[in-house]
Amino acid sequence: MKPPPPTSALSKGHPRKSIFRAGAGLKIIFRKLKAVLGKTFLFILPNKRRNDAPKPKPSSQTLTSTSTSTSTSTQNKPHNLTEYQYNLLYTFQENLLPLTPPSHESVPWGGPNPLTPTHPFTPLDLHLLESYLTVQSYPSLLLTTWPPSQCSSTPCPSSFSYLNTLKWRQTYRPFSLPPSLKSEASDGWLYTRSTTLPPKQPLIFYRPGLHKPESLESYIRNVIYNLERAAAVASENAKEEKYLGGKGRSDPRRYFFILDASGFTFSMIPSMSAVKKLFSMVGDHYPRRLGKLVIVNAGRASMVFWGMLKVLIPEDVKSKITIIGARENAREYLIQDIGVESIPDWLGGEDTWRYDVEEYLGEVDWTDEEAKAFMETNKEYCAEWLG
Repeated sequence: MKPPPPTSALSKGHPRKSIFRAGAGLKIIFRKLKAVLGKTFLFILPNKRRNDAPKPKPSSQTLTSTSTSTSTSTQNKPHNLTEYQYNLLYTFQENLLPLTPPSHESVPWGGPNPLTPTHPFTPLDLHLLESYLTVQSYPSLLLTTWPPSQCSSTPCPSSFSYLNTLKWRQTYRPFSLPPSLKSEASDGWLYTRSTTLPPKQPLIFYRPGLHKPESLESYIRNVIYNLERAAAVASENAKEEKYLGGKGRSDPRRYFFILDASGFTFSMIPSMSAVKKLFSMVGDHYPRRLGKLVIVNAGRASMVFWGMLKVLIPEDVKSKITIIGARENAREYLIQDIGVESIPDWLGGEDTWRYDVEEYLGEVDWTDEEAKAFMETNKEYCAEWLG
């Protein structure tokens, strides 16, 4: 039983009591007038928003969880989103919470990285969920044909895209390091760095001319592994809530990809089946991650290969790609985006860092046998979760 309210002058027949009663009566009259006159009555009421759609509140489950999560503690009030997107984002999250199995807590988002701690791949991460809804163009009924490799013929629930990736991460384990990957990556043809220039996007340097694949499977796995390292940096950068809904170069969750085609020959062009497999993985499980791709020192072989790839690349991704020929100055172009201190000295910059496989990758944590046993991405992953 609640204790009685404290006694005060107003509760003992004080003359001001009648004033408060009158005020309560006026509030009731205002409510009735508002119900009759509708939105036009808002113009005569103080401190009222004129926005038609009230801001939704996250569920108590969401608020409770985010308050204890270091990666989501500042994500309760997203910026740069419309009212419609804001509503849909929280609906998407509330749909996912009961569907996501407890095992997701052991699945990281972002591979081992000395710069930042590993972040969990969780539906409590609004930055992560927002990337999935953005690539789906915020579907009103939360039904989508994305990812096209799975849902192009029959629309899937938006929840499928996230759960599909979660299951893929549990089985493929893109954050793990088997011996074959370490061997494939020994000469440093692909690595991740950071820039201090805002918005501090992760930098991925790719030098295909330095290396001919030993195994297409381990080659693909090394590409995915480095996307994971970049994701760890991006997750750290995205903690600031103002970046939720960020666009293009203002969004630190996106990668800045620099491909140096020096030394790339026709014999290094991979099979189209391998390329399609890699594109499918990246497209399905790393949505809205590419900020910009700059191809420098493009020669004849690389341009022929680019001609083969264009048919596989969506138009919105093509708009993010810039090609600089072998005779042009890549350094001057890159300075404006990442700063001269982040450009490697082999491209005319000031970064003298050198790749060392032991320092960069560390110890293996998975066997090749386990790596080969991963399941291919398919809808059966999520059948038990989606029903």
